[in-house]
Amino acid sequence: MRDNKLSETAYGVAAVALALSADKTYSGLVPQEYAEQLARLMRATGQMTALGTRILRSRIMAWLYRTLLERVMPGQFAAVGQRKTFFESRARAAIQRGASQVLVLGAGYDLLCLRLAPEFPQVRFLEIDHPPTARAKQRGLLALDAPENVGSIPVDLAEHSLREVLDETGWDRSAVSLVCAEGLTQYLPEKAVRELLAEVALVTGPRSAFALTFVGWRENENRPEAGPQTDRTLARFSKRGEPWLWGCDPSRLKDFLASGPWVVAVPPSAAGMDHLVEFELSS
Repeated sequence: MRDNKLSETAYGVAAVALALSADKTYSGLVPQEYAEQLARLMRATGQMTALGTRILRSRIMAWLYRTLLERVMPGQFAAVGQRKTFFESRARAAIQRGASQVLVLGAGYDLLCLRLAPEFPQVRFLEIDHPPTARAKQRGLLALDAPENVGSIPVDLAEHSLREVLDETGWDRSAVSLVCAEGLTQYLPEKAVRELLAEVALVTGPRSAFALTFVGWRENENRPEAGPQTDRTLARFSKRGEPWLWGCDPSRLKDFLASGPWVVAVPPSAAGMDHLVEFELSS
C-alpha cells in the first residue's frame, strides 16, 4: 500500500455497505441503524459529504452498485453485508465464551468495535490500521464520541511487530481474545500470513479465536481467485497500490494450518469471492 494514501478499498467497502442498505433484494442485510451510524462516521472522517451519503443510500445507487459489481465480482455486493454479519456474530460468540479483548486488524471504516463497545463496557475493543486510514477513522471516532473502551492505533504492521505494538497499549497476552481480519489476508504474501497467524497466537490467551476472510487460489495460474474477470480485477487493485498476493483453496486450509498453532473452529463459508472462517488455538 502506498505510504501516505488512504485505502481506496476501505472507502469502497463503506460505500457498498451504504448502498446495500437501500437494496430491497437484500433487505436487512445491512440494517438501517448500521447504515446511519456508518454515514455519520464517514462524514466525520471527512471522506464523505452529507449529500454523498444520501446518494449512496438511494435505491438508484444500490441498483447501480449491484449491477456493476455483479458483472466483475459476482456475489461481492451482498458479501459486504454477509461479512459484517459474520464478524459481529463471532464477536458476540467470543464474548459469551469469556473474551475480554477484541482486536480488529485492518479495520478501515468498519463499525464492529463502535457498535459493540457500548453494549459490552467490560470488553476492550482495539483497532489497528495503516496510518492514513486509521487517522481518518480516529477523527470520526472522536466526533462520534466513541466509548472509552474503544481504541485505535495507526501503525503499519509491515514495519512493526504486532507484539510490540500491543505491548505498548497494555494488551493482556494471557486473556481470552478475539482477533478479526476482514478483507486483509489477500494483500499479504504467504510468508506474512503465516507470520501473522504465529504472532496472533503469541498475543492471545487460551481459548482465543481468530476470525478472518480469505480469497481462493488458482493453482494452475499461481495467483488469487478474483472472479470471471480476474485479470482486470487484479490489475485494478494493483494500480491502486493494493495488490492481491495470497489466497487459499478452502479444501487445503487444514493443510495450510497443519504446522501452526491454529485449528479450524468454524469451517469456511462462501460470501461472494470471500471465504469466512474462524480459527481457535489448539490445546
